[in-house]
Amino acid sequence: MLKRFSVIFIVIVLALSVVGAAFASVPDQSADATTVTPGGPDLSATRAWTKAEMLAAKPYPMIARQTSALPTVDALAGPDGAAGSLAGGKPGAAKAKPLDASLDFFAQSTPDMLGYSYPPPFTRQDLRNITTPYSTWPFITIGKLFFTQNNGSYVCSASSIASSSASHAIITAGHCINDGKGHWSTNMVFVPAYNNGNAPYGQWTIIYATERAFTAWVSGANLARDVAGAKVDNNDGVTLAQTVGWLGFAWNQSRNNAWWQIGYPQASPFTGAWMIACQAFYAYDSPFGTSPKPMGVGCDQTGGTSGGPWVLKIGSGNYVNGVQSHRRTGYNKELFSPYIDGTVKTKLWSLLVAP
Repeated sequence: MLKRFSVIFIVIVLALSVVGAAFASVPDQSADATTVTPGGPDLSATRAWTKAEMLAAKPYPMIARQTSALPTVDALAGPDGAAGSLAGGKPGAAKAKPLDASLDFFAQSTPDMLGYSYPPPFTRQDLRNITTPYSTWPFITIGKLFFTQNNGSYVCSASSIASSSASHAIITAGHCINDGKGHWSTNMVFVPAYNNGNAPYGQWTIIYATERAFTAWVSGANLARDVAGAKVDNNDGVTLAQTVGWLGFAWNQSRNNAWWQIGYPQASPFTGAWMIACQAFYAYDSPFGTSPKPMGVGCDQTGGTSGGPWVLKIGSGNYVNGVQSHRRTGYNKELFSPYIDGTVKTKLWSLLVAP
């Protein structure tokens, strides 16, 4: 009897060891719910970037990863709570005319619940051809983000966010704030509505100590959390939000949607001089990143567009609902964005726009 009990005990111990090993092999995703800021000395920009410096900045390379895995389609995946949204805000009186909402040709459209195969359909526009992006709200909330990272001068795209005209920040891709290996960007300035070397609404210093990115990105380059941001300093007592307004924010929305993907692609065949937009429906999910899987659309923008917003319901709510993040190596007509869930709202957006 004792011998049989010993055998059973050994079997149970071995089984528990196997189960424990299986659980130990599952990556700890608790870091997905936390964000971090840099420490050390203040490395904010101490002066404006010259026009020559801006023109010489290299487009931050578009992240592309090799895989044989095929994208999946799950239009219902991702929410970690109730859906929500907060509308954007206009700048001060007479500073910009609002966009005609009729330009949003998605308004009466219904996306295909089945998604698309590669290459997904999209429309691309130099925004000068359809509107006046450098004097029209909400386009003036979108601009170029210049910074130094690992001793190189780079440019990404970003957009203005806020909860009021007194609280202002920018949102962009995680890799524009931190290289995914723990190295933070320094000497950062935001130039809203950048226009062929000109800064019609000035340059805005990013406050280094407020740069904020997800631990899952900073420590592991997890593309599911490739979204970040920072607070912006005032210019002569005036805020960025007072000057150009801000985009709204939407979280836990259906993937079965359509967006304008807006940024400043600079790698060939683009030049980075002008604001470019793709318009596309949800196509499929990225094979990279943990839960929630990044969502994908058709778009052929190149390096420099990283961090540009995916705008949902442009001309009405003008909600940021994603940022330009990555694609698969060799698939140059797709772009993925992290899915914006409630965690992004509470652990990133709410902290950035807090007074």
